[in-house]
Amino acid sequence: EHAIPEKYIWQMHNKYIFMQTDEGIVVIDQHIAHERILYEKALRLLAEPSSRSQKLLFTVSVQLSPTELILFRELSQDLLHLGYDADENDGGLVTIKGVPNDVRSGEEAESLKEILEQYAEYQTIRPASSHDNIAASYGCRNAIKAGDPLRYPEMKQLIDDLYACQTPEVCPHGRPVMIQFELKEFDRRFGRTS
Repeated sequence: EHAIPEKYIWQMHNKYIFMQTDEGIVVIDQHIAHERILYEKALRLLAEPSSRSQKLLFTVSVQLSPTELILFRELSQDLLHLGYDADENDGGLVTIKGVPNDVRSGEEAESLKEILEQYAEYQTIRPASSHDNIAASYGCRNAIKAGDPLRYPEMKQLIDDLYACQTPEVCPHGRPVMIQFELKEFDRRFGRTS
């Protein structure tokens, strides 16, 4: 549907993706866009429970604080449905055996801790259901960052996934994902009549 040639997509400052369209250009915030994609994906996973974990070759252990441990126990089923296959051991140590495929290699422990941390924050500032807040936490913490260089196939995939979203225009917090600039606005600014 969006067969966009490579020359029509580029990245600015490893933060924004520019896409030329018939009407002008669309500027996409790469982090917010990926956050939206992962948020909707997480909501789907939580709505149709089953574990979709990517097994780790070697387990990873992570020490959780007492507060994180309480949240981990509370959210254990939801975390499993998202793909975090993890068990609690003695003394607040959690062993991770599998993670969602959106988690980068080497960031398994950090990802789990950050989701719990983000979830705790959202519970105090977002008047939303626990499912919505864990989905938003998942999106926020596993999305590509501003500053991550992307190649054309990654940008193309991001754009395709974004346009497949139910609400591609805004992130879970209501910030805009993309801004459109019409060609006629450029023409007007440069005093062009045609």
